[in-house]
Amino acid sequence: MNKKLTFVFLALVACLTVTGRERLNFNADWRLHIGDVPIGGDQEENWQRVTLPYAFNGNEAFRKDIVDLTDTVCWYSKKFVLTKQEVNGKVFIEFEGVRQGADFYLNGHHLGFSENGVMACGFDLTPYIKEGENWITAICDNSWNYRSRKHDSRYQWNDKNFNANYGGIPKNVWLHVTGKLHQTLPLYSDLGTTGTYVYANNFDIANRKAQICVESQGVNIVSAKAGYDTEHTSRSFDDNELSEWKNDGRLSTAWITYKLEKKAVVDDICLKLTGWRLRSYPLEVYAGKQLIWSGETERSLGYIHLKPSRQVKTDEITIRLKGAGKDKDAFGGITEVAQPAAGELDLFKAKNGDETNNELRIVEIELLESVD
Repeated sequence: MNKKLTFVFLALVACLTVTGRERLNFNADWRLHIGDVPIGGDQEENWQRVTLPYAFNGNEAFRKDIVDLTDTVCWYSKKFVLTKQEVNGKVFIEFEGVRQGADFYLNGHHLGFSENGVMACGFDLTPYIKEGENWITAICDNSWNYRSRKHDSRYQWNDKNFNANYGGIPKNVWLHVTGKLHQTLPLYSDLGTTGTYVYANNFDIANRKAQICVESQGVNIVSAKAGYDTEHTSRSFDDNELSEWKNDGRLSTAWITYKLEKKAVVDDICLKLTGWRLRSYPLEVYAGKQLIWSGETERSLGYIHLKPSRQVKTDEITIRLKGAGKDKDAFGGITEVAQPAAGELDLFKAKNGDETNNELRIVEIELLESVD
């Protein structure tokens, strides 16, 4: 059967053959302590040595009714060594699941938390790793009465009448070591990345043909410069949806230029802009010095896609604000998050309280190329 393969990515071959990638089993040589302890110190040397997956109360299985399974805080800790070459690339950790909620620390830095109890979570370790010995800790809480930090509510399925409560880290853990140019992981909740997506379209049933498509986020931006705050431009392509780059509110500084790993024909610019629901940005996009897109961005519930009007091979993409942004609620007053603290990246207020409509604020950007 003839198949037409369409790879939507930027320099996928380079990802596989130039930078390299390792997916390392990270299950061995963890230390476990049941109960809470102060953060810091070397007390974990005296803790129980375990190999994951390991539910801290798993030895109670079939000996106790599920309503009597131990629920408490427990600590998992692991020391590991990275080489200079590994530290110079990108390092991610993937937990296939923790129960119920967990905070994660690397070398004393708080990486984040997960509290859905069953789904995978992961973090970018790169900003906090160091050559030589590193120390990662997961502090888990499998309380039957666990309440979401985001919504202050219980999880309906986390109930004694429904689910056996085997807590801690009862699933595999993986360490992903790759170059700065890499394919992303499908860990959208924590990293904001979608990984590789394979699907079929253009079906020709009579002739038994279909077009097979592979979409991959190609993280290939190596640096950026801007009209303001060049030091923090990486916040717009750091795989972190809790950070952003922005200018100082003046139209003359509302531009940013991304340097790519190699020259490519970019035909899809995927953006997440601050205020994505409320604001439309009048933008111009240049490939080198050639204008390839001009218009106002749509208001959306997440990422938007800009499709260039012409194909230009380049290693520089510039995004420029050409006028004041326009604010209007595109979704009839729908409020996604009720808590005021959750809206920091959606506010358009300067320190003096005035609206700053000439701000260009980019949370994340991905540049994609289609190769038939």
